[in-house]
Amino acid sequence: MPDVPTSRRMPSTTTRRLCAAVHLDAGLARTVVAELTDDPRRAVPPSVGFDLAPVLCHALRARFLTTARDGFLTVVVLVALVLAPRSTAAVLLAGAAVGLCRTGPVRAVPPAGRALFAAVLVFGLVTVVGAALTVLGTATAPGGAVAPNPPVVSSTASSPPPAPRPARASGLRSRCC
Repeated sequence: MPDVPTSRRMPSTTTRRLCAAVHLDAGLARTVVAELTDDPRRAVPPSVGFDLAPVLCHALRARFLTTARDGFLTVVVLVALVLAPRSTAAVLLAGAAVGLCRTGPVRAVPPAGRALFAAVLVFGLVTVVGAALTVLGTATAPGGAVAPNPPVVSSTASSPPPAPRPARASGLRSRCC
């Protein structure tokens, strides 16, 4: 049976809970890192009942993981905006609407009214932005300039006659046939 070094002991319950807390609360992680590392001339007070070193290590790790996650999500959203701008804008607006519904004034509304408000808000935002993107997408050419009218092709005697127009749904034929 291998000997376990005596310097290596199990952390206390308080230490383990503080290490978990800095992963769950970004504000606590920022505060721990700022209090212990920002001022090099400031003395670190003694920690009674828990080990400070593992808590600081976990706070630094939590801050790194949060920064890496935010960077990854930023890259994903930018790539999605390039590949599918309308769909991405719609999803981002839906997320913003849901986030808005979680604010204080909206949460004061009863849950049934809140759900209806969220549905109307999401539908309205997606409709307005989708319409704006559609208008902007059809009004501009890929280079950003206004798209010119398509050239008119004149028919010649050798071209086949145009096909008759289909009847309308009501059974009436168009007057311009």
